[in-house]
Amino acid sequence: MVSSKDRMRIGFHFAVPGIALIFVVTFGLFWFAASPASAQHTYYISKSLGSDSNTATQAQSKSAPWQHLPGMAGCTGTGCANIGSWGFPGPGSGYTPVAGDQFILYGGDTWVNSDFTWVWVGSGSGVCVTTPNASCMYIGVDKTWYNSSVCGASWCRPIFNAQGSVVTRGGQGDLMVYIYGSYVTLDNIEFTGFATSGGTGGGPVYMGLSNGFDVVENSYFHGWSHAATGDQDTSNIVGCSGVGNYVHDSVFDGSDEPGGPDMLTAIHGCSFVYNNYITNVTSGITGTGDIIHDNWIGPVLLGYTGGHRNAIQNTGFDNQVSALLVYNNVVTQVQNGGMGQYWLEQGGCATPGCAPAYVFNNLEFNTAAGNNFDLCQLNSYCGPFYIFNNTLNCGSQSNCFGQGGNPSSVGTVNLINNHCILGTTGTVTCPATSSGALTFIETNDLAQSTAQAGANVATHFDQYTGTQTHVYSPVASENSTVSAGTNEQSLCTTISGLNAAAGTACQHDTSYTCSYNTSNRTLSCPDVGENTRPASAAWDIGAYLLNAGDPRPNPPTGLTAAVK
Repeated sequence: MVSSKDRMRIGFHFAVPGIALIFVVTFGLFWFAASPASAQHTYYISKSLGSDSNTATQAQSKSAPWQHLPGMAGCTGTGCANIGSWGFPGPGSGYTPVAGDQFILYGGDTWVNSDFTWVWVGSGSGVCVTTPNASCMYIGVDKTWYNSSVCGASWCRPIFNAQGSVVTRGGQGDLMVYIYGSYVTLDNIEFTGFATSGGTGGGPVYMGLSNGFDVVENSYFHGWSHAATGDQDTSNIVGCSGVGNYVHDSVFDGSDEPGGPDMLTAIHGCSFVYNNYITNVTSGITGTGDIIHDNWIGPVLLGYTGGHRNAIQNTGFDNQVSALLVYNNVVTQVQNGGMGQYWLEQGGCATPGCAPAYVFNNLEFNTAAGNNFDLCQLNSYCGPFYIFNNTLNCGSQSNCFGQGGNPSSVGTVNLINNHCILGTTGTVTCPATSSGALTFIETNDLAQSTAQAGANVATHFDQYTGTQTHVYSPVASENSTVSAGTNEQSLCTTISGLNAAAGTACQHDTSYTCSYNTSNRTLSCPDVGENTRPASAAWDIGAYLLNAGDPRPNPPTGLTAAVK
């Protein structure tokens, strides 16, 4: 497998200067070598209540918090002391975080443009996802501690607000947050007000340059903006370097971008991306990745400089899993001219069979024609691909699958139990009949035009439509997809050996990602209770398994009676 060439870059649009990178590494090592070990503690941070003159001991009490996190540009005291334009905490001048430390932000408080860039250098020794532990460094919340004058009667997120102005401090490519450390978790923070001007790049969060294994979770990103002229769409909301980084259970919503949503890639270069709601962005999930699941992506819009429009664009691997696993995602409303709804293994690899990909239970609907499933592009080989039990409304095209820009990439594409719904009225097929050097092997795919999919006539009484609550799902046992596929439990067994959760998902139908609560900007996953696929009987075609409790289809229309 190959590693992404973007790995030493901030996002994929702006790089850390070489001299600066040497300084980062050297200074970071010096800081940790010079700092004595200390016990794990919980520290409280409040912009409205805190003081940076408080000692580390005092800041362990909610009654005497610091005003800033260590490394914040706005720090004025020794507890969160900074050094130079980089914003790194200075050795011996403030508290040096250790693995297991927790830094709790006061709910409802807002840190503003002058507090950024916030540069975090400390590293833990192990990952914590969802629950803090003694190994990671946790920066997040205590939902019993919040500013009731802002939140009201119940907790609300702390807010990082760049106030619609470019962040100019810290030398970090105009980032709001720069996590130069490993095993660091950011939890339940609202990010807003990020801005670019003149192609400044940057982004709300960049993490993992030290090594990786950082986490962004349960957060809400919105309200970004760009200059009216002379700018370019070159930024990521969350960008990752290193390996093993997580982005999960977070909302990326550009609907309140001033002037209308037309900028930013949501997530770039991160290993594990799941349970996210991504809407009104110009790209969804891009760069390297190993496991991508249960993400809602759409609308995906044209950038103000004309670029992007990728829903999922996988360029390479972080080698945390011996395969690419893409499942239970929903992609919708990718704007015309989009580069790819699902563009997988764009980077390819150097030897045959080096990059197996398992792609299942995904949905695509209401997207523009073009580039639905693009496979491969660079290098000599890709795959093998196992693309099975997906439901794909592929616009006006006559097929759903094709090869990327390099027609000489060699690989095998196994297409199994896919439901392809296309806008054409003539003959439709799931795979391309010929696509470069790829070999397509098709088993029990069902290709229908939209008219065929919605035809409520015997013997199938199909009513697959894009207006259903769960689009293009079966409603009765007579429907064309029901019990019409092959049983693929052997694939589930293989996937279980790679990742247990993915193996379990393989044995069920789609989760339809997560439900999005727009009042508090939180997610509940899964959106629907998945049905278990049979162990030995025939599977349904497509991402769904008919629930026997679903209503019967409506009676057929347009019938006439003949009386003799």
